[in-house]
Amino acid sequence: MTPSPPCASAAAPVIVGVDGSPGSVAALRHGARIAKTRGAQLLAVTAWDSPPLSTSEPGDADEAHRVLETAAHEVFGTRLPGWLRTSVVRGPARTILRDASLGGQLLIVGEQRRGGVEHGAGSVSSMMVVGSACPALIFHSTARRPTARER
Repeated sequence: MTPSPPCASAAAPVIVGVDGSPGSVAALRHGARIAKTRGAQLLAVTAWDSPPLSTSEPGDADEAHRVLETAAHEVFGTRLPGWLRTSVVRGPARTILRDASLGGQLLIVGEQRRGGVEHGAGSVSSMMVVGSACPALIFHSTARRPTARER
């Protein structure tokens, strides 16, 4: 049996993986509530790789920065809080988030959805539950983006 990793201190950030999907934006919103309640920093992380490993991952650094900025503004509006940090890192999301979890008190990822239909935990979400160095949460949300007809 493998021993559990030590838990990070309360000063460690709450980490959220953001890929721009509705689930990741909802996870960021939930992470913000947790971080604020705990008096912790919130670290929003977007991974990118070229070529992207999935259709939900950004394919270059500029796109990754846009994805993260859009998600942050969707959650916080135009005034981002001082306790929010953002990080855009090149590499596979599962590796980047696992590495980020080494210094975190909690890692949050959103559920995987395709076309508005819930598919449960995606491959990155599933890997984080078992591969995270800190406690991990897959946030399930009823949030969805409006369809083209609804816009």
